[in-house]
Amino acid sequence: MKKRMHFSRAAKAAVSIVMACSLMVPATICASAADSVSASASSFSDDWERYKEADDGLGVLTYGFNTFAIDEDYAWASHDTKSHYASLKNAKGWHTGSAKAGGKLSRVDVTHRGTSVSYYMYY
Repeated sequence: MKKRMHFSRAAKAAVSIVMACSLMVPATICASAADSVSASASSFSDDWERYKEADDGLGVLTYGFNTFAIDEDYAWASHDTKSHYASLKNAKGWHTGSAKAGGKLSRVDVTHRGTSVSYYMYY
């Protein structure tokens, strides 16, 4: 008798998201609630925060730069119904928050590097 493994819907959705995005080149946006910000180095001297709503109106990407403890780039993603995750790319490379089920918050907070940072929410 074979044993069958059972996975939660959230785990299946997270795997599906990772598989779908891994088939694309890194510069491709695989969700409509992605935002890219290019800024000069002087734009990373003072705290700032922006928001981008998902095309379906059920998700939001909060992103920005803060100087509270360290100079930090951050992206926080939430979606009411779909599995999702936050991601950003700075001069140190790609940084990704953990995949979350609908209604939960995915966060990525990293030390700032470079003069241009791109912020994303995948769902």
